[in-house]
Amino acid sequence: MKWFQKRLLIVLIPILLLGTGYLYVKEQMNNNGFLIRSMDAYRQAESEYANLPMDQAYEKIRRLNTQLKAYQVIVNAAGNPDNPVLSEEIRRIKQQSPTIMEAFANSGYNKMLDKLSQDTYISELLLNQYEAIRGYKDYLQGIQKRSDEMLGVSIFQDAHSFSYRNIVKTPKDFVSMQDLPLQPGPEWGIVSATTFSIMDGFMVLLLFLLCIYLFQYEKDSGIVRLIRSTAKGRFPLVSAKLVALISMSVILTVFFYGIVLLLAQYLYGLGDLSRYVQSMEAFRFCNLPLTVGQYLVMFFICKIVANILVALAISVLFQVFSNVALVYGGLLSFFAWQYLSFRYIHPLSSLQLLKYINVFSFYDAYGLLAVYKNLNIGGYPVWYPRIMAISALVLILLLTVVCITFYMLKSPIATTSRLIGWMARQLLKLRKPPSSVSLLRHEWYKQLFTGKMYIILALALLIGYQDLNKKDLTFNEEDGIYNRYMDMLEGSLNQRKISYILEEQRLFDDLPLQYERIMKQYGEGGLSPAEYMEKKGELDLFSLKERAFSRVYSQYQHLVELKETRDINGSFLNELTTNYLFGNAYRDLINGLIYTILLVASLSVMFPMDYQNGMVTIIRGTRKGRLPLFLVKHVIAVIVAMFFLIVLYMPAVFNTLRSYPAIDWGAPIQSMTLFGHLKDSLSVLEFACGVFGLQISGAMLVCACTLYLSILVRKRATALLVASIAFVIPFVIQLAGLEEIHRYTFSGFFVLFGVFTELDSFLALGVYTGLLMGVSAFACILAWLKYTNPDRRKVRMNASFFKRHSQKLQ
Repeated sequence: MKWFQKRLLIVLIPILLLGTGYLYVKEQMNNNGFLIRSMDAYRQAESEYANLPMDQAYEKIRRLNTQLKAYQVIVNAAGNPDNPVLSEEIRRIKQQSPTIMEAFANSGYNKMLDKLSQDTYISELLLNQYEAIRGYKDYLQGIQKRSDEMLGVSIFQDAHSFSYRNIVKTPKDFVSMQDLPLQPGPEWGIVSATTFSIMDGFMVLLLFLLCIYLFQYEKDSGIVRLIRSTAKGRFPLVSAKLVALISMSVILTVFFYGIVLLLAQYLYGLGDLSRYVQSMEAFRFCNLPLTVGQYLVMFFICKIVANILVALAISVLFQVFSNVALVYGGLLSFFAWQYLSFRYIHPLSSLQLLKYINVFSFYDAYGLLAVYKNLNIGGYPVWYPRIMAISALVLILLLTVVCITFYMLKSPIATTSRLIGWMARQLLKLRKPPSSVSLLRHEWYKQLFTGKMYIILALALLIGYQDLNKKDLTFNEEDGIYNRYMDMLEGSLNQRKISYILEEQRLFDDLPLQYERIMKQYGEGGLSPAEYMEKKGELDLFSLKERAFSRVYSQYQHLVELKETRDINGSFLNELTTNYLFGNAYRDLINGLIYTILLVASLSVMFPMDYQNGMVTIIRGTRKGRLPLFLVKHVIAVIVAMFFLIVLYMPAVFNTLRSYPAIDWGAPIQSMTLFGHLKDSLSVLEFACGVFGLQISGAMLVCACTLYLSILVRKRATALLVASIAFVIPFVIQLAGLEEIHRYTFSGFFVLFGVFTELDSFLALGVYTGLLMGVSAFACILAWLKYTNPDRRKVRMNASFFKRHSQKLQ
């Protein structure tokens, strides 16, 4: 099996490289497509000013930019002759430059409007670069000025406080920046390449696979007992493994992040590597006198250190837990804790070290090098990179020692921690092995306790419980007013409701006149101050309803359009309820991610357990022992999948029924603006049931493919990793921003509410569903053939062995 893991690693590296390149280019084209298409024109324009003195180049670019903007105004005014603002702007431009119209006609831009837009954009980019350089010294002087101003405030005058010391220290740390020779250059490639965070996730995946290859294989095959039985078999071996792990971490880091940097060079260019990073606006807050080349070297060092730390942390988890599912869960829990600390702890909190001495902070090389920051250590400001360097060194040494110690001292017989062992014994007391000969009961018992599935089931229950709203939901003032409108209007649109809405809209339209009227009456003496304030208060109170009513009026317009264009009698549905249930794309992604993680972790052990303990050979010895057991395992997988669906998805339904305003479940689904384009004649309830049915189908398909992968690789660790790549990684990529991937993976089944905002019917999913069902059916067939047919290579080896020995006996 080790050869499979090696081949998997070899195959996965180019796949991830291609995926990384695609995601990076896709992201840049989405964010800076016009700039990338204009890079040749930009480089040509940049070269025209490269040899000019700084002030002369700046003035020339500024004049050009002003002229091109004036041309843009002329073009816009020609297209909107009735616009008074543009007319006034044209008049002002002509006063400042009487020959501007003639210059525009002679420039040729009147026949090349696209080139005008491009040249204006490029001149704006160049102007921003020169202005950033010219304004840098003002920024440095402003640091000292702000420091002096803050020290003049009483709350910052305690000489023994962190605030005082930090204010005094900050200007000193920027003194060396005063005389840096700055020169313009592009920053987009440097910034985009060094802030591309998706690459970090791919590196963690590769490091996890490396640790499986280095540490889990011996456990699964039992070789670890032989290795640990020799005096010299422990320390030299674990040292060699760690050296290999660290070396591969360095090589993969340079290779993968280098590819991203090369793509950035191709798309944008990096400019002169000898210029100081402070020449770029994005590095204004950097207090390190680094050239671009030096910054990139430091960036690679930071990423190497971060990946070594993660690799060592994963290796420690493999030593602490013998069960790979617990390693998997521990790794996910670790990253969840680190992310929550990094994301939600305030920078000035007393817990700030948990935020900054954090795996996400280690990966944030740009934030470490380009943004000046001091941390509060015992009331003294300590430069952030210095703390990170010391922390990284200490953590690397500590994790190395812990990994070696656990590898050398942990008993090879123990398979679980004391806590897990105690929990298992307590569960065994409550549930004795079944006395029945039922295959389903025995297999369920084996998966639940021997396979440690009870831990995952308990975790699912805990997650589902956390998703329940345990307190009454409170609405803000606008939502409360909107709910009162919905209480009156809920149900089908009729003439009474139309009259009410139109009358309410008329009152809001007259509101400015009402204010003007009472103001006039008050000025003429028709209202006393008290009467004026009373009437104004009434109007103010009524005006508070305007934003809520605008939402109601938008729904009304949608329902009227449905009736006129498609003859659908829509109903008013409370958007607070429908958006919570159907319009929460982020929740759907997170639920899908958690669901697939739990499902893959549970099912990856079902078949490998039999291969690992050798029971598969006995099972294959009986004709009736193959198909029934094969089917029973699939039945258990379906039960587990349904359990996870209920536990993870029902809290949203429960919260809706308990905390949100009721809606008419029999109303046409087109009543919702999100799904007004659907062609299917379905009620809200039928639509929800249809989507949930498709999600169940998707879950079953994931079950089939996961079980096939586990039969194919035969090792739980490898099955877990391969299934995670196939089913979990697409959710991570979607969370990173590439939403289109759901069209090509099983993840589309778990984000169907978002998918139906783009599709017009359930039939539009036919090709997608059919292809994935075909893949799953093929996986089931292959699983059956693989499970019921022994390894022919081994059969031939055994036949040859018996033949040789029978000849010797003869």
